[in-house]
Amino acid sequence: MQIRAVLDFFRRVNSCYDVVMKLISRLTLPVKVGLGFGLAGLLLTVIGIVRGQVPLAPLNVAIALVIGGGVWFVVAWAVATAAVDVEREIGD
Repeated sequence: MQIRAVLDFFRRVNSCYDVVMKLISRLTLPVKVGLGFGLAGLLLTVIGIVRGQVPLAPLNVAIALVIGGGVWFVVAWAVATAAVDVEREIGD
């Protein structure tokens, strides 16, 4: 009985993995780059919060996370978009 439950669990996990991979494959390269750097910005922000650089009020933490991840995302997305546009123009 437990083996069947474990197999069902792994089937569900595999199904979720397939959905996530389909969503990621539909994203453009600049968005993927932006998401990667945005996640890095979030990680660095969390490290800063843990080290005590941000007051632990919920609004302060939320704003720090939005600014930390959002700015990294926007800048990386803009640079990647410009690079893709330049490469496309050179190819034409």
